[in-house]
Amino acid sequence: MNVKEADQLSANANGIKFMRVKEVERVYGLKRSFLYDLVKQNRISSIAMKGRNKIRGIRLFRPEELERIIAESTTPPKE
Repeated sequence: MNVKEADQLSANANGIKFMRVKEVERVYGLKRSFLYDLVKQNRISSIAMKGRNKIRGIRLFRPEELERIIAESTTPPKE
């Protein structure tokens, strides 16, 4: 999958299956380092898309997982 195809995955706000880091930052206001911390803590998953024998690639996130994290952080604690 190339960059153009990855962009097409996240073209529609309602039917998004995956979002790139810059889209997550723009839509949800979550910073890159925070996203990677969440992945490291296994609180969300991500997919790395890169070509064969390539070091760099595209990191994709699922919007529903990001919305769950946001909901958890804004939900008041139970008494």
